[in-house]
Amino acid sequence: MPSFREDRMPAWPDSPVSLVSEMEGVKRPFVRLTGRVAAPALNTPFNHFAGFKSGHLRRMAGERDTCTAAREELRFNLAVSYIDGEREQREAMSDLYVFWSSFGAETKAALIGAVSTVSVGIIGFGGLILQIRSQGKQSRDSVAENERRRLKAAMFEDAVLSCREVADTSIKLSNTLRTMMLQLEYAAHAHPAGQQYDFPAARFPKLLEEYAQFSDTVLKFVLLVENRQVVDPRILIFRTAMSVVLHDTRNLMHSKFVAHVMRAIPTQLPDGTIFPYTPPSVAQVAGIKALCEQFIDSLGDAVAYTEDFLVELQNHLLGDLFNKEVAHRKPYDPAKKVVTFEQADELERWFANSTAWGKDAARIEAEAAARFPSLPQDR
Repeated sequence: MPSFREDRMPAWPDSPVSLVSEMEGVKRPFVRLTGRVAAPALNTPFNHFAGFKSGHLRRMAGERDTCTAAREELRFNLAVSYIDGEREQREAMSDLYVFWSSFGAETKAALIGAVSTVSVGIIGFGGLILQIRSQGKQSRDSVAENERRRLKAAMFEDAVLSCREVADTSIKLSNTLRTMMLQLEYAAHAHPAGQQYDFPAARFPKLLEEYAQFSDTVLKFVLLVENRQVVDPRILIFRTAMSVVLHDTRNLMHSKFVAHVMRAIPTQLPDGTIFPYTPPSVAQVAGIKALCEQFIDSLGDAVAYTEDFLVELQNHLLGDLFNKEVAHRKPYDPAKKVVTFEQADELERWFANSTAWGKDAARIEAEAAARFPSLPQDR
C-alpha cells in the first residue's frame, strides 16, 4: 500500500506541484481547503496523509519557531488549493460530457443548428453595427473637413478684401502725389518764364484725407493679421512690415510734407476761392519730388507686402485643396524685401535693426525701461 516516508521529506517543497510529486502512489487526491481529506473513487489512504500533516507540524513546532511552522502550513494549504482546483475542473468537464451524451442524435443536430443560426445572426448584427459606426465616423469626418475648407476659404476671402482695400487706397494716394509732382514741376518752370500754367489740383486737406483712408485700411489689415495667428504664428511678420510702412508714411505726411509741400500747393479758403498763389522754385520742387518719391516707394511696399500675404495664405489655406504651391515674387531691386513665413525671424531682426521704425521702437522701449524699471523686458 502506498505510504508517505517521512525520512524522504527533510523540508517542505516550494510549490504545490512539487508537494504532490512527493506523494508516492497518490494521483490527483481530492482535498478540501479546510484540510479535511475526502477520497471518493480512490484506493489511497488519505487519512494517513492527514495524519502525516498533523504529526509533521507538531514535530516542526518542536524543532522550529512558530513563524517557520506557519510558513510550512501555508505551503501545504496552497498545495491543497491547487489539487482541489484541478478536481473541480475535471468534475465540470465530466458533467458537461454526461449532459451532452444524454441527448439523442436528432436533438444534438437541432441544437447545433440553432446555435449556428444564432451565432451567424450575432455575427451579422455585429458586422452591421460596425459598418454603421464606420459610416457615421466617415460622415462626421467629412462634415468636419468640409467645414474646415469652408472656414479656410472664408479666411482667404476676408484677406483678399483687406488687401484689395490697402492696394486701392495706396494706388489712389500714389496717383495724387504723382499728379501733384508734375503740376508743381510745370508751374515752377512756367512761372519765371511768364508762361501760363494751371494751379496744382492738390490741396493739403485732401492729401490728409486720402492718407487717413490709406492708414485706416492698413490698420484693418494689421488687425486681420493678428486674428489669423491660427494659420501660422509667424504671420505676425506682416504686422511688423506694415508697421514700418505706417511709420515712414506718417513721418512724411505729418512732418516733412507740412514743412515743404503744404506751402508749395494752393490753399483754398472756406468760401471756395484760392489764396494768392506763387509756384515754388525749381529747387524747391526738386526737394518736394524727392519726398513724394519716398512716399510712393513706401506705398508700393505696402502693396507688395499684401501680395506676399496672399501668396502665403494660398499656400497654407488652399494648397492642399489644389495640390499646388504659388511662387513668391522676385523683385528686381535687391534692397526690397520679400516677406515670407520661412524668413520671418530674419526679417524681424532686419526690420528692428535697419529701419527707422525699429530704431524708434528701441528708443521708446529704452525710455520706458528707464522710467519703469519693474516692467518686464521683451528684448
